[in-house]
Amino acid sequence: MKTQAIGAAFAAGISRPDARRIRRLATIAARHGGRVWLVGGPLRDLLLGRRLTDLDLAIDGAVQRIARAVAREFAGAVRWHPRFSTATVSFPGGHLDLAATRTETYAAPGALPRVARGSIEEDLARRDFSVNAMALEILPRGHGDLIDPFDARADLRSGTLRVLHEGSFADDPTRAFRAARFAVRFGFRVERATLAWMRASIARGEPSMLSGERVAAEIRRALNEPRPGAVFGLLARWKLGPAWDAAGSPSTAGLTRLRYANARLRSLQTPSDDDTALKLGVTFHDLSRIRRTRIANRLRVKRSERRFLVDAPDRAREIRKRLRRASGRHDVGALCLAGETDALVLAALLAGAADFAKLRRGFRRARQAVLRIDGHDLLRAGVPRGAGLARGLAAARRACLAGRATTRAAQLEAALRELRET
Repeated sequence: MKTQAIGAAFAAGISRPDARRIRRLATIAARHGGRVWLVGGPLRDLLLGRRLTDLDLAIDGAVQRIARAVAREFAGAVRWHPRFSTATVSFPGGHLDLAATRTETYAAPGALPRVARGSIEEDLARRDFSVNAMALEILPRGHGDLIDPFDARADLRSGTLRVLHEGSFADDPTRAFRAARFAVRFGFRVERATLAWMRASIARGEPSMLSGERVAAEIRRALNEPRPGAVFGLLARWKLGPAWDAAGSPSTAGLTRLRYANARLRSLQTPSDDDTALKLGVTFHDLSRIRRTRIANRLRVKRSERRFLVDAPDRAREIRKRLRRASGRHDVGALCLAGETDALVLAALLAGAADFAKLRRGFRRARQAVLRIDGHDLLRAGVPRGAGLARGLAAARRACLAGRATTRAAQLEAALRELRET
């Protein structure tokens, strides 16, 4: 790619504030005897014509000192990670991720690497795929030449995913997970030798040597892809199931439901604050509880993820049974009001098209059913403290849901009528 074309891609892909910041970073680094490169995924995306939101920058120099100087310049703060000589500089409006150029060696498959300082060429040679092994030097004014020692631009043009050497997957078995994500996200094909080396690594059981936490992190990244079902389909086809539990591969039903999960979550305007955990529950929902528990234990998942993975699928199954028996919009709306939100949303993701439409309408009505009274209103109306308060408020909400009580006075009357009749 010619310098002019790189400049155009840079201008189109990086916002003006970010461009100013990284050029300022280059100026500060030069004062401390350092050089700055845009590397890895962000540079790959830039050359693919994508807009960047994250900037990974490699520095040949005193990273910690440079990061502190940048933080002072941008009125920010530094988080330093000494094991890998990386720093995150956070400031109003954004952050920069800085890493020392380095070499890595691995004591065993699945182990974290031993890191040592290295040149930019050595830094690129440690990377996973050729398309992530390029560097563009950032200068105070403009940029330098593109460093492309592994002919990544040819792989970008042909849509090829290629590792840099035969031992790549043994060094870091998480690269198999990344291969699936990149193949689906970019429509890349995995090069023949790369696929053979990956399958040999999987056959040796190297992905299973990863810690549960590292496998869980890769699964979260897969679930957050635009097409998580397709990513998990590749992982299943490549027989990566033993990495999370040999008996716990997603079924066809799990993959099918996962395929529609993102669209359904957008359609529901879901009240859940953990879409990743929801999709984890979708993926393995029809495995037995014992198998789901084994996966949760192997991955050492967070509490919210365990809730969706182990507990919510059974409750969602019961909700779906109740949904099939529900008659009329009032019953569905009442189900949405009375049920647990987590299990309800999971049930919606797992439901057939007709039942999903019912739940979506039920959620919408439940959101519109604004309760304008509370327990204090009932106490002032003479209702004694106790279970009657909850019964009265529930009656008021049902009346609101049915469209019979949208005003405060009507809701109070509905609550008092319920208590008089019981």
